[in-house]
Amino acid sequence: MNNPRFKKTTIFFVTTTALSLCLMACTNLSSLSFSDGSESVSESSTAVLDELRDAINDNIAISESLTGLSSVAALPGDSGAEIKKGETLFPLNFPFPDYLTGYELFLVGNADKPNHYFVRLLSPYGGVVQEFGDMEFEHYPEYRFEDLTTGEDGGGLSVIPYGDTEDERAGYYYAFNVTNEVEATFTEDAVRIPKFDGFIKGTFRALYYTEKKGALNLSRVFYTYLPEFKKLYKYRQCQITVPNGDYRNAEISITNSLEKDKLIYKSTLELDSDMEPINQDYYKTLLFNSPEITDGHKKEAATRAETLKKLNIDELEPVGKYIDEFDELLLEVFFDEASAKGYAIFYTWYYDGSLKKYSTVETFPIEGFKNRSEIYDFNLMTTNQLMEISGYYKYTEYIAGLLKHLQIKDFDELDDSAEGSGYSTLLEENFTYRDDGSLYYHGHSHSAYYYGTDRMGMGETSDKLGRIVTSSAVSIPGGVEEYYNFYADEKATRPAWQLYVLRGDTETTLELNKVKTVTTKKKKKKSS
Repeated sequence: MNNPRFKKTTIFFVTTTALSLCLMACTNLSSLSFSDGSESVSESSTAVLDELRDAINDNIAISESLTGLSSVAALPGDSGAEIKKGETLFPLNFPFPDYLTGYELFLVGNADKPNHYFVRLLSPYGGVVQEFGDMEFEHYPEYRFEDLTTGEDGGGLSVIPYGDTEDERAGYYYAFNVTNEVEATFTEDAVRIPKFDGFIKGTFRALYYTEKKGALNLSRVFYTYLPEFKKLYKYRQCQITVPNGDYRNAEISITNSLEKDKLIYKSTLELDSDMEPINQDYYKTLLFNSPEITDGHKKEAATRAETLKKLNIDELEPVGKYIDEFDELLLEVFFDEASAKGYAIFYTWYYDGSLKKYSTVETFPIEGFKNRSEIYDFNLMTTNQLMEISGYYKYTEYIAGLLKHLQIKDFDELDDSAEGSGYSTLLEENFTYRDDGSLYYHGHSHSAYYYGTDRMGMGETSDKLGRIVTSSAVSIPGGVEEYYNFYADEKATRPAWQLYVLRGDTETTLELNKVKTVTTKKKKKKSS
């Protein structure tokens, strides 16, 4: 997770060429006059300033710090935009998209308020598109271009001062919004952000973190940015220690800051030489697995008690439930065998903008059930069978001796595109393990052309005993979900119930299966 973009740069180096141009500029700047900012720059001076600007822009690309630029005088944009007396402009090389060529961004030293800065966005046509922000810094700030939502370059401007205390290092973030192919603006309401050390990226969002690192300990605080609320939330805290310097048996604890730093995980794990978890896949699961923060579904919210009372089953005990590893109740099944009627209730949890938790509820009636002796009828090849496939290009990746990734490709005569290079992925398997080596997640995908559309994409989760808990698959005509979480007891190897859910385009079909108890009859001994 070490990222060279986050290396602190405290000195801005100007090349000999730039210094020469600076001297030339100082000579010519003496002929400029500023009153109320309405006078223009002479043509001869503008030519020199253009050269100076080019030199500065060339050199500023090597640094993310404005330190050392205090001697740069107020410079107009290439468009010749007007400037006020006493302003100091710092050109920021924001990575505008190609179709917005000609836009310019400046951090401006406020002429009327010492140690105050604002941002000026210029269009390619000489107009000021935006002036926003009132940032106060005792030290020259550094700037970064990143999207706090995704962790990618661009997408926003971060301006952060140097300082020793947390308050002194608090900065400002302005999101970049592209309206269309000729218009773009920044969000003018600043989001206050602490100075941070890096990003860790998930599938749908990124978390950025601050850290304190010692020889045998690491502390990280993770934050998530929500554009919906224009707000930064403290998300997770992670503590890692290395007792006796044994990196193979480090200790980790993770707390959920969205719920008053509730402890959600504590275990031992193996670290690399940079004190990063070897098992990054599961580490990311622990960090990112959390209800979404949104008010978007609040009008549909209902409490569990209200739902059970409405269905007149509030006095019944569920025959099975699904609670994930983070203690979130996601499914309950109520069923009465005598009447052969019941309900499956799905819960989806959220936090609102003030971090109050609420849930939406999906309720489906169940009528009847089937007795089955066997419900594991996936007909997918096992890992051992996959490993025995020969005659194809096979790529494998392992972690701690366990298969992490398997991909099988073959030459595809149907794919003659340069992009595909004539090869097609036939099968792909991904495995995520807990730190104790038990399988947590298995992802499967295959070519629908060669192997059909049944379960062409599938994900399974397992408990610490290796028993399948949930299975979610993409099939045609609809998505399939299966829940095997109704085990009779902790030592059982077979579930007592299975809930099969087929989600089609227009309706959802449920099937409840009771797994037959397998008993072995003892043969009677023949009497002699």
